Formats: sequence, C-alpha cells, structure tokens
Amino acid sequence: MTTDGPSASGIVAKLTEVKAAVGSVAKTTTSGVSYKYVSVDSLVTAVSQALIDHGVIIHSTSAEMIASEQVTYGGKGTLGFRTTLAVEYEWTDGESSITSQVIAEAIDSGDKGTAKAMSVAYRIAILQTLTLPTGDRDPDAGEEHEDKEERTPLQRLVNALAESQFSPHVGREIIGAALGRIVPKVSELNDEDCEKAIVAVEQAVADRDQLERDGQ
Repeated sequence: MTTDGPSASGIVAKLTEVKAAVGSVAKTTTSGVSYKYVSVDSLVTAVSQALIDHGVIIHSTSAEMIASEQVTYGGKGTLGFRTTLAVEYEWTDGESSITSQVIAEAIDSGDKGTAKAMSVAYRIAILQTLTLPTGDRDPDAGEEHEDKEERTPLQRLVNALAESQFSPHVGREIIGAALGRIVPKVSELNDEDCEKAIVAVEQAVADRDQLERDGQ
C-alpha cells in the first residue's frame, strides 16, 4: 500500500471510520454451494453506504495480465483457462489517496475469466485494505471445530481435496499450478506448500461452483 497527496493521513482516517462503520461482513451461502463465502455483491452492499457517508471512492488505476493458461478442472475435467491479474486500486476522498495492489486468479471455460478475476481482485482489495473480519467462530462448532484447528496442514489439504471431489490428477494439477512445479505426491509437500495448496483448491472449487451457477 502506498500513500499520495499532501495529507494522506486524511484518507487513512476516513478509511478507519469506514472500517468502524462496516464492522464485519458475514459469509453467506448460495444455492448449490455447500460452504459459506463473501460474495462481491454482498461485500459492496456492506461497504457502499459507509464509503458514501465519508466521501470515499475506490477505483482501479491499472490491471496487468500476469498469466493465462489452459487447465482442466472440476470432477469431470472441464477444459478452461486460468487467468491471473495484478490490479491496483486507488482509494481517495478527492484530496488525498492511498493505493492497494492485489493478485487475483479465476478459472472459466468461456470468455468470463478476466471479468471473474477482476471481481476477485476487487473483493480482495476491499477486505484487505479495510481488514474486515468475515465472521466470528461458530459457538456451536464445539469440539469438531477444535479438531479442525488441530489438524496438520497436510491433513487439511487431504480433506479439502476429498471434499472438492476433484480427481487425483486434477487435484495435483491445481496444486502444481499454485506451487509452480509438478507435484508427484501430495504427501511429500511441506506445511507451507500445503497451506498454499489449500487456498488453490478452495479457489478452484469456488470457480467451479460459480461456473455451474452461471450455466443454470
């Protein structure tokens, strides 16, 4: 994040007030999806009024395509393209500003990969710049929640792959793309790589589910 203008502290102070006004953004579910997540629409709805009240706007100032590669994904091995973008956003009140840069990925089998990646970037920029929490721990989760937290990164990755219903080949391809190398055996990954792989698998699941919803 960088600051611009004679009094960048002005926009920082306003964003702090926006953050306080918004509080947190709850994850929600969508028909056909088995997990909760923060959608772009729900996030914009949550922050828009606070931004208006404090005279702040956010807009993209640059977008660079880092990569666009053909991949197969989903349990049926759907052929598509993974698009990776680097996007910069400016937050300004007209007198001072700050910028935030994010990297975002999306997979699509049609012509919506770039648009999806831009939506992901926008969501990440808002959540990270305002450091918005997405909900407290579920008090009803009990011991099951505790058990999940105590699992090793490898155990959580194996569980994520099982829940994704991706074939072993597709799963290794998703992980390999995230790590930038071929992954013969998931069991040989270290903890850091497992954490990166979990994020990649969860993103692939979200992209697959979004594609299925778009096709309905």
